[in-house]
Amino acid sequence: MKILITSVPAGSGHVRAAEAVLAAIQKTAPGVEAVHIQVTDLVTAGFRRFYVDGYRVAVNRAPSVWGRVYRFWDKPPSGLTPLLYQAQRLCSTGFYEYLDRFQPDLILSTHFLVPQLLAAAPERLFRPPVEMIITDYDVHHFWVSNLVSRYYVAHEDMTSALAAYGVSPTRVVASGIPVHPSFSEPVSPSSVFRNLNLEPHRPVILMLAGGLGLNQLKDAVEKLFVIPGEIQIVTVAGKNEALRDQLDALKPPPSIKLVNLGYVDNMHELLAISDLVITKPGGLTVSECLARKKIMILFSPIPGQEEKNAEFLTLHKAAARARTLDDLPRLAAQLLTDRRARGVILWNIERCSRPRAAFTIAQSITQATRLAA
Repeated sequence: MKILITSVPAGSGHVRAAEAVLAAIQKTAPGVEAVHIQVTDLVTAGFRRFYVDGYRVAVNRAPSVWGRVYRFWDKPPSGLTPLLYQAQRLCSTGFYEYLDRFQPDLILSTHFLVPQLLAAAPERLFRPPVEMIITDYDVHHFWVSNLVSRYYVAHEDMTSALAAYGVSPTRVVASGIPVHPSFSEPVSPSSVFRNLNLEPHRPVILMLAGGLGLNQLKDAVEKLFVIPGEIQIVTVAGKNEALRDQLDALKPPPSIKLVNLGYVDNMHELLAISDLVITKPGGLTVSECLARKKIMILFSPIPGQEEKNAEFLTLHKAAARARTLDDLPRLAAQLLTDRRARGVILWNIERCSRPRAAFTIAQSITQATRLAA
């Protein structure tokens, strides 16, 4: 039995979702040959730059433009589809050749590009069944394809949202967004505090910019310097080295200890020691926080998918939202000290959290593949 898990590194969430399901399959079905690939490693360099670098530039430098693109493609003119397929087919020969060689029993995709490439492919191409994980808390036309036999979604309401695009509810499983099994496993807080040179009895605020590194993080950190009391702030700047340098240049007041990190692979440990998380609302990031039962303040969402994620979490009172950076100190101070406010959010986090989504999906796809065989 062979399962091909595909992702695209447009942001880090799609890749993390794929790695989460791969880890769950390896834990629960060791006899299955599961492989994870990033599809953009198998397309032309120009196509890869368009999809990966183009996305990064758009969301970091021109988020309002990305928001307009997002809304435009939610109902794209049908006349553009043949042109899109022709361009994708010409750029994706490497992916098609890989698929013909590997011949998986099933493709599980965490990004909408793969069904598009299969729809654009030559007729002779080997085509296994395709299942898809939607990695945000809302649905967009990007994700809809007749080639997808099953969708795994964040919550039950997305079933009716997909139905509006013509997707039968029988093709939808409200599994939750998959996070790595490590987010459900115990962590030794003392070792994490020691490694970061933090004090266990002082509150910790974890501030996340997302995998791309958001330049507004520096301004957000400075806003927190007015919070009364002794606190500790840990920042994660992702792969944005210039941002990390800017954070290192900050001079916090004596009551605040600031620890700045770049790209990390121990997010489950950082969350374990945090009293409050201030973050952009990426689908995987907020799902990881929910899995660890961490109170979040959401700020600076990317127009489009992250805006929808923020709307879902605030609607269900599972997170707070800072509409401007000036809101951050007030909200942070309240959520560090107000037990009632914390209790309400924690209760709603429990309702929204799906920490074992990766195992739900792993079980579903391995059973479906066995039955098909």
